[in-house]
Amino acid sequence: MATFKEAFAAAKKAGKETFLYDGKLYTTEVAVKDAHVNDHVDVTNTSKVEPSKIPKLKKNNWPLQSQLLSLYGSPSYVNPSFKKNNIGVAVLPYTMWMDTIRFDKFAMHKSCVDSFVRVMTYVWEENGRDYDKIKAQQLHVFSGCWNIRTKRGGSTASVHSWALAVDIAAPYNMLGKKPGYNKYSFTNDSLIVKAFKDEGWVWGGDWSRPDGMHFQAARVG
Repeated sequence: MATFKEAFAAAKKAGKETFLYDGKLYTTEVAVKDAHVNDHVDVTNTSKVEPSKIPKLKKNNWPLQSQLLSLYGSPSYVNPSFKKNNIGVAVLPYTMWMDTIRFDKFAMHKSCVDSFVRVMTYVWEENGRDYDKIKAQQLHVFSGCWNIRTKRGGSTASVHSWALAVDIAAPYNMLGKKPGYNKYSFTNDSLIVKAFKDEGWVWGGDWSRPDGMHFQAARVG
């Protein structure tokens, strides 16, 4: 059986936009060459993963959105008490990018850091630690986490204000667009969506105004 990179190269040479590998559909609009670390990530890591290393996902009972203020206080970038009591660091199992900005870790609420890292590690391991596969699903695109603001189109605080939400691959999962509206957008069949849901996270793609990039560790209500 050809390697993923060989299958990718063959599809690219043939001018195909998508190709099947190991029963899964991937796109060809990703780079396969190594590049400078400040511009891109080395994609040659194709190490074999033992099944025992794949973390077991577990359901969490996250608080309601309406409880966040009383539970965690008023969000603040400068209040040392808020940061000390609430903000931790999520260390990623693989590098993510926001345009040309590299992320190996980022600030996230302490209560959901372990769950988030477990989800991302699960996705990384299920993809055989193959960065080409990650990129082919746009799972390397980081679109934000801790952002103190109101909900888009609303007047109440966004769950992002408490760093309890993360956006992934925003350019391909735009607000208001139905899941699956393009070949990159997430659906309920996407591995990343299934993994987050198995951990009890709420996916914005299920909402009446879909927000497919958005995953939050807070129940609606």
